[in-house]
Amino acid sequence: MSGGPWKVKRPVAERFWEKVNKDGPAMNKELGSCWLWTSSITGHGYGYFWTGAANRPAHLWLYEHINGVVPPGLELDHLCAVKPCVRPSHIEAVTHRVNCIRADAGANMRIKTHCPRGHEYDEVNTYIKANDGGRDCRICTRRRGAEYRARFRHAEIPR
Repeated sequence: MSGGPWKVKRPVAERFWEKVNKDGPAMNKELGSCWLWTSSITGHGYGYFWTGAANRPAHLWLYEHINGVVPPGLELDHLCAVKPCVRPSHIEAVTHRVNCIRADAGANMRIKTHCPRGHEYDEVNTYIKANDGGRDCRICTRRRGAEYRARFRHAEIPR
């Protein structure tokens, strides 16, 4: 036989662990230090890993390697908020709503006490959206609906 030396395929887990730095920063003292992915990073900041069959998010690959498939309707949340972290104790399967609420954007929205038009977000005036957990002002929602209906109430309908 001619050709170069045989390339020995190494186990996927062995290739994975050589790309992990277990001496990352401790963004949250209670959680301990992050395990940072040191290889390929997406434009959004998450590590990704070639499994031999496909590119997979590194934190997802490790979660599924340890826990099995993420349950339907859940997604992974980084409790440490460090996107390239793959430490299993820093990753939790949660609903999209919980993930959004925990995210920085969710935190920024929660501190707002009034809608952009100045109406207070309280129990009576706040509508929580089922799809993403966001908030809407009921007064402004009713006003937008009334304006929309008024625009089309007297509009000519083409025949």
